[in-house]
Amino acid sequence: MNRNEVTGANRVFLLSILGSNLLVLAMVFLGVREQIFLQFLTELFMVLPGILYFVIRRKKIFESIGLFKLSKKQLLLLIPIAICIDKVASFFNIFSQLFVSNQVGGYMLSLTSQYPFFLVFAIIAIEPAICEEMIYRGVMYQGYRKGKILTAMLVSGFLFGLMHMNLNQFSYAFAIGVLFAILNEAMGSILPSMLVHLYINGRSVILLYGTIAVMKQVKLRYDAAKLAGDTKMQELLSKFIDGLNLDADQFLENYMNTQTTREDILSLLPVTLIIAVVSLVALIFLLSLMAKISGRAAHFHQIFRGGKKDGAQKWYYFISPSFLAGVLFCIGMMTLQMFL
Repeated sequence: MNRNEVTGANRVFLLSILGSNLLVLAMVFLGVREQIFLQFLTELFMVLPGILYFVIRRKKIFESIGLFKLSKKQLLLLIPIAICIDKVASFFNIFSQLFVSNQVGGYMLSLTSQYPFFLVFAIIAIEPAICEEMIYRGVMYQGYRKGKILTAMLVSGFLFGLMHMNLNQFSYAFAIGVLFAILNEAMGSILPSMLVHLYINGRSVILLYGTIAVMKQVKLRYDAAKLAGDTKMQELLSKFIDGLNLDADQFLENYMNTQTTREDILSLLPVTLIIAVVSLVALIFLLSLMAKISGRAAHFHQIFRGGKKDGAQKWYYFISPSFLAGVLFCIGMMTLQMFL
């Protein structure tokens, strides 16, 4: 195994973490306050070390990260695969909220209240699907898979979870990262994880804007019913939104900021778990079918039978000073956020 590939991947990880956090923090100190621009810079500073890595080593980016075209059959089968991965991730998201709060809801609400849909969709869905996949399933995973592929899947997924720097997102990003690596191995390209990443983030943006649009219509109908003295319609609309005060000036903000209680989470968990298990079983079948369609069935099944690129490689082959520094930085930031 070429140790330089692993060392290079770890250095890219460390630099991408430092870039997406410290450089953005520096921009804030310089007076940049526009949230959407800062989010854009976060992804940009994350991916720049990966691009420099390819330039310095004189590698062709598309070939090095495994970006190859997909057939129509592969694209069609990717649709149910994306849905299944999303359902599995949803379970981890909900389960984690028994212990930590949702870290995304408030931030997303602030973006949707300030910026138009297409801008938020581009920055929250399209940009991460390209930048994060290029780093975590591209540079890093391709470097780690020179050793044991199964280990590379787990390590790259673990680092992808850590990159989000909070326990809520870590829980489902770790699962997503591993599943994305498995998906890419089944299809022989990084494009599948890019498309599924786009689907997961894009669906969240669409649902949020859709929810806000529905709530605005509820508010308008309530105000019209109140003006007409239609108390029955007022009561019906109030029940529709769980009894929140529709007369409040900041009704929409109050509705979107309502925290899910522990009792709500516990009531959702059984159904969410069943859906996740069914989705996982379906996913196993779909990935095996995808590997067969892609002509990679033998390679794909060998991965889970202990197959290695280098049989003499130890399980900890991926550890280096850059790796440890990056992990410790992420854990430190996660710990800091818990006390802020």
